[in-house]
Amino acid sequence: MTATPAAGQESAQVVLTVTAPAAVLRVFGDVDLDVVGELRAALDEAVRRRPYVIVDLNAAGTIDSLCLGALVWGRSRARRAGGDLLLVAPSRFVQTVLRGMRLDTAFRVFATVPQAITNAAATTRP
Repeated sequence: MTATPAAGQESAQVVLTVTAPAAVLRVFGDVDLDVVGELRAALDEAVRRRPYVIVDLNAAGTIDSLCLGALVWGRSRARRAGGDLLLVAPSRFVQTVLRGMRLDTAFRVFATVPQAITNAAATTRP
């Protein structure tokens, strides 16, 4: 899944990959109004495929409150499905926004996608 940027803006993309224990969403560019619909649709699809969703923010720039709301919504959906939404490599900017919105403890954060996948795999074992 990819989002189409508005004219004159840097390309923003959301790419979904499904692994055995989790769905991985890789976010590229600024996560704002132009990509929020795509982000929400990708989160919805990810939760339908796997209860554990990993959102890789390594290549993300800024994030706005609408997209933060989409992440919170995705986390709620994942938890209702018996999983969780894990964040990978949020930038200092994203971490500051999470703290400012008092969401810094709402998400488990990992340095790399493999670490998050390992955590999801360990959590989903019977």
